[in-house]
Amino acid sequence: MSIFQKFRSVVARAIAPAPTRRSFQGAQVGRLYANWIASATSADSEIRRDIRKLIDRSRDLERNNDYQRGFLLSAQRNINGSHKMDLRSDAGEWVFKKGGVATWQADQMAKRMIEDAWAEWGKAGACTVDRRRGWRDVRRLAVRSVIRDGNFIARKIVGKAAGNRFGFALQLWEIDHLDLLKFQPASRTANEIRFGIEYDSQGAPIAYWLRARHPGDYFGVDTGSQEATRFPAEEIYHLFVDERAEQSVGYPWVVSAITRLRQLGAFEEAAVIAARLGASKVGFFKKVSADGRVGSYDGETTSDGRAIIDGAPGTFEELPEGWALDQWSPEYPNIETGEFRKAMLRGVCSSLGCSYTTLGNDLESVNFSSARVGIFDEREGWKDLQLFFSEGLWERIFADWLEAAIMNGAINLPLGKFAKFNRPVFKARRWAFIDPLKETEAAKSAIALRINSRRSIIEDQGGDVEDVFHDNLDDEQLAEDIGLELPDVTGAPAGQMQADQEDPTDQASSATKKPTAAS
Repeated sequence: MSIFQKFRSVVARAIAPAPTRRSFQGAQVGRLYANWIASATSADSEIRRDIRKLIDRSRDLERNNDYQRGFLLSAQRNINGSHKMDLRSDAGEWVFKKGGVATWQADQMAKRMIEDAWAEWGKAGACTVDRRRGWRDVRRLAVRSVIRDGNFIARKIVGKAAGNRFGFALQLWEIDHLDLLKFQPASRTANEIRFGIEYDSQGAPIAYWLRARHPGDYFGVDTGSQEATRFPAEEIYHLFVDERAEQSVGYPWVVSAITRLRQLGAFEEAAVIAARLGASKVGFFKKVSADGRVGSYDGETTSDGRAIIDGAPGTFEELPEGWALDQWSPEYPNIETGEFRKAMLRGVCSSLGCSYTTLGNDLESVNFSSARVGIFDEREGWKDLQLFFSEGLWERIFADWLEAAIMNGAINLPLGKFAKFNRPVFKARRWAFIDPLKETEAAKSAIALRINSRRSIIEDQGGDVEDVFHDNLDDEQLAEDIGLELPDVTGAPAGQMQADQEDPTDQASSATKKPTAAS
């Protein structure tokens, strides 16, 4: 290297900017981050590549993994609940009186008509077009499909094809019916299609391309049934949880825990096999004679010539001459197996948004305080999902059903006041008090201070205020009819209750009286 080249090299190093560290540690590069590959692709691009495999693996876990199946069952219970009648109609309207005061006026007759009609339609055989399922089945399958497959698809059938007097029924489809491989860029003559969903220029769905038969059904499937047919978006109910703004379809909720659940299942299977071997100790005969003389042995041997004991538990067999017993005793089950399982399950619970107690069905090490914190947090998550399904699906189905029922004469109400009658309240799962005594006293205090209402407290318990009040009146009337005196359950003495009901002025006057010697 010449002197001139050395000079240029020194100058270049002197004027070069000093290296700076990245502001965000998560954006660092180097040896420790070399295998961290992240892309800037769109949501649909990521889903398109893996959606089929994710759905298939999620369904496999449902069939063969206890924890995945248990979470699905828990979600069904906590989102839908066990109400025989899940709908309460709030049909009515605001009435303005003199002075601009607005008063809510309920239409009791319309409420009863709507609730009775909904209960009739929701029975098995009238709800779906195949006449196999009721409304409870629809709700169960919807929750299960959204969680397991990431999507719920159904078509509304109106008119005579519905097969009932309401002129409305549902046709349930799995996401497989949607042509997920159908993509088409937007052009002057055609709309954009993604995952079999056709969009207008504003990105709103206007049609769904669906197959008549499941592509994986090998019974009675012909080529014609595999061709996707275009259905207007107004006929289709499609529900999924969108985690990105421009996402077209959903994916299984277990996506981030799918590998952990698979490995945990394989680990538990191996641990069970090892524990079974540990419980069934195996022994071998080994040669011990110095001169090589051994007795005859006609039993089973290993590949290296060692004889295997094949004896029943609790029995001892005579050893052949020149042989000794060599036992194999594996140390299983291992005490660390349970702790490892807990650690793995806690990661799965973080992904699914449920508590370890729920998913692991483990109450062994749970105390009241920790259970209370975990339960309340988990219940808020269930409440959020209840609203998601109610607003995204139940209320949409109810509105379409009500319109069809009125138009078909199944409900004798004027269609012109549809908004007055389209006020459904779907009863969601609620939970009993964790500590009934303390929480009941807290509820009484909240009512007395007017910071809560009886209606709110009753609904938080899963009840309906009208049903509860009517039941109480019915109980009291029945007791009076048969001459039964119901005990006071308020906790206050009868004399105190009577005094509380006296005129306040009388109480005030009595308070001013001087106490007598007798008193």
